[in-house]
Amino acid sequence: MALTIYIVDDEPMAVQYLKMLLEGTSQRPEVIGTAPNGVKAIEEIVRLQPDFVFADISMPVMDGLKMSEEVLKQNPAQKIFILTAYRDFDYAKKSVNIGVTDYLLKNELSETVLDNLICKHMAEIELEKRRQHTLMETNMRNFLLSDVNTDADFEFYQDKPLQRYVLFFILPRPEIILEHREDRYRERLDCYQIENSVAVQGIVCRAFAQMFADEYCGIFFAQENAGNVEVKCRKAAEDIMQKFGLEQSGYCCLISSPVSRFAGLPQTYRRFRKISGFLYSGTKAICLEREIISKEDIGERVSHDLWMNEWKSVLEKENAKETDAFLDTYFEKMHAELDVWEYTERIREICSYIRRMLQNKKINAEILRMNPSYKNVESLEKDIRDSLKRYFEELYERREKLYSRYIILAQEYIHNNFKNAISILDVAEAAGISEGHLRRCFKKELDTSVLNYLTDYRLKQAKILLKKDGESIDSVWKKTGFMSAQYFSSVFRKKEGMTPSDYMKSTDMEKAGQQNE
Repeated sequence: MALTIYIVDDEPMAVQYLKMLLEGTSQRPEVIGTAPNGVKAIEEIVRLQPDFVFADISMPVMDGLKMSEEVLKQNPAQKIFILTAYRDFDYAKKSVNIGVTDYLLKNELSETVLDNLICKHMAEIELEKRRQHTLMETNMRNFLLSDVNTDADFEFYQDKPLQRYVLFFILPRPEIILEHREDRYRERLDCYQIENSVAVQGIVCRAFAQMFADEYCGIFFAQENAGNVEVKCRKAAEDIMQKFGLEQSGYCCLISSPVSRFAGLPQTYRRFRKISGFLYSGTKAICLEREIISKEDIGERVSHDLWMNEWKSVLEKENAKETDAFLDTYFEKMHAELDVWEYTERIREICSYIRRMLQNKKINAEILRMNPSYKNVESLEKDIRDSLKRYFEELYERREKLYSRYIILAQEYIHNNFKNAISILDVAEAAGISEGHLRRCFKKELDTSVLNYLTDYRLKQAKILLKKDGESIDSVWKKTGFMSAQYFSSVFRKKEGMTPSDYMKSTDMEKAGQQNE
């Protein structure tokens, strides 16, 4: 932000001459106002709070010394330079007593003198501005964290006609952390520099503050008649992200819709914080509030347990295409309903189950290749798909070595049709051989009969369903191809040593014990 100057002098030529000299200095300050006398200047100086005030000592209505005295009563930190055409020790002494910054002779003014003067006091001004900004950060943080429905006690809260307020919420895009590790250090952003870097006509950054760790907020003022406010805000966000390298550092920026009540900003902040956990998937680096998809239903834990169990069931069928298609659908469901922490837990569960499958099948565990963390879901989900692709390739290659083509075809048919009333003849036709040949292949290669293999597979799927919430014994036997409840119970007791009802009770007790832990 440019250095600001206010000039008080009743001679227009003197004002123009001073402006010309200031333009030739290295700082190239901006003259934000002028006044012909002290009375008119006081109100504007207090309101505008320029960095420097240059005031003529001799003016009608109110002279420079009296004006300086009144201004300094209201703002003791204001830098004021008195200008005079005379060397008068009494004037100089009085200026010092009032608290004026310096006393200058008009006939000695030059670009060099002004440049040296400005540079001399710049460090003090910068220090004072940063001190004020620190206080403003505290006030802003307290305001946004407040739970108020009415205007808060904040320095610039008062609503004005046609003025609109916009909240910028800048934070790192959530990472998916699969393996716990120490948090990486992020350098703190300079909120003061960001606040003063915005140079988009029609909007003003009035405060920029760090909220928590790597979360930052900016409050912007915009005039309703200043054109498209959203376009201007997006431009300001682009400038901030580019100038401070935020996008490359993994940050994203949410921009609220303009509001007419300043007191509504805390509610906007809370809303942004609530949805921040969903920014791991499909969110652009800069996003307007109206572009963010609402996440209304994020609490259906049971449905996701069902989806997870269904995915495990699909994976156990050992059908690569069906597994991949189901996973695509499930990923989309997770993106829509789960925040980053819930999503991470589901991904960990998926990886854990894949590891268990690799172990059970005695397949090299290195087939599952995952990074400790991911900055985007696309890379993570690609690694899961690639790992499963390698798993199925290894599985099929191994099966082709162990079993004949007839057994592989028969197994695939059973895995895909076990829910239906299939016969041994149906399986034989799917494998392309006679029923007798199929029986001999199963006995030779698997050391079991076709019927026992089918029954064991149905029982395996039934046990998965019995573990699910909301399933009944009646629905399970119908979904797994058994002919009746009595037959299902008889076979289950014979194989498992307990009834389906007892099995359900044991799994419920196991779940309750895990929750208590």
